[in-house]
Amino acid sequence: MPLLLLLLLTLSACRRTDAPRTSAAQHGSVTIVTTVTSATPSTITIRDGNPNELRIRGSGFGEADNTVMIGPVTLTNVMSTESGTLLVVRVPDRVPSGGGAAPMPWTSGSYPLTVVTPRGTSAPITITVKDPS
Repeated sequence: MPLLLLLLLTLSACRRTDAPRTSAAQHGSVTIVTTVTSATPSTITIRDGNPNELRIRGSGFGEADNTVMIGPVTLTNVMSTESGTLLVVRVPDRVPSGGGAAPMPWTSGSYPLTVVTPRGTSAPITITVKDPS
């Protein structure tokens, strides 16, 4: 019986360090959630050599340590303004193609947009990329 008690005490003292990050963080008595409420414009037309400015509104953004993921594109170290409620990014005119190949033009369609902060990851919203023709 003492061995079982020792085992239970040991297991209860262990903490997982590889647990997945949640979408909310506790700060005092307030839970702060990373949320994206809109992206303006919600439809963008990508032309060669012309990145588009995208304004992302939400809450819980970090001061300078935000990552914006739009489909296959990852934009890191994005700074927030307006007390952590606005991110402004430039969407590149090309997307990574992988395997060391040159970046490719965007394909028309809908893409998920999420924001990752130290507090967690937002639920995705959708933006649309249109062909310039």
